[in-house]
Amino acid sequence: LPGFNFVADADVAEDRTVLAAARRILPDEVSRRARWLAEDPDSAFALGVADEEGSATTAPWRTVTWRGAPVARLQRGPTVLSPAITLLPAEDLSEINRERVLTRLRKWLGHYINAQLGALTSLEKSTLTGAARGLAFQLTEGLGIVPRSDIDKILGTIGKADRRVLRAAGVRLGRLGAHVPAMLKPARRQLAALLWSVYSDIPVPPKLPQPAAASFLLNDALPTAYCRAIGFEPLGPRALRFDVAERLAGALWTRRQSGAITIDRDLLSLVGCAKEEFAGILE
Repeated sequence: LPGFNFVADADVAEDRTVLAAARRILPDEVSRRARWLAEDPDSAFALGVADEEGSATTAPWRTVTWRGAPVARLQRGPTVLSPAITLLPAEDLSEINRERVLTRLRKWLGHYINAQLGALTSLEKSTLTGAARGLAFQLTEGLGIVPRSDIDKILGTIGKADRRVLRAAGVRLGRLGAHVPAMLKPARRQLAALLWSVYSDIPVPPKLPQPAAASFLLNDALPTAYCRAIGFEPLGPRALRFDVAERLAGALWTRRQSGAITIDRDLLSLVGCAKEEFAGILE
């Protein structure tokens, strides 16, 4: 009985007597398990994640587990940070117990997302107003990154006081856009990839780059929105981690003040690519 779903062992799957006996006791057992789940601590729940190679099937990525057993799935919700939860089929779960289980799972998921992505959920609940509030909304929708082209018109209308509030909330305004550095940590990028795939209704997120990667080679199958959701900015043939892209933009601007830009080892090592790819990044 994984979770709330009864599965007969192969040697009794056709034994009507055994199955009938099981059916008689299942409602009480499932009800007991529902009460157990409702009282369990947050540590009893988890989200499915990709394996070490970064690959995943549909189920592990969207599955909510209770004590290791799958009990529910994530689905698109009202916002990217608020996915909906749907219980997996469980015919012996009464309506009252379904609501009891869903209430507990929703509470856990809210706690989990807030604990992992607090830098964004705090922005979502902030008291900022006007253009600063609009920027905060765009950052939460973009999972921590908004390109300069999307906010260029409003940046000039954000006053010093609001800029201080944004800075205190962990928001950085740069040459390429606004971003939340806390969202660039590998564990948070993995959760961001999951939430983005659920909200975008893409069954399996593309493979994540290596945790320490400063950049990775792009391909036509990777949407720009996905790259930004996991903390990277597409530039020519590669996607650069956003803080690295900002450092590169700053370095290029500084060098340009002294004349022509020379592509040297320092620039190449910052990005982590070959000289041939660097021209495309500069363009």
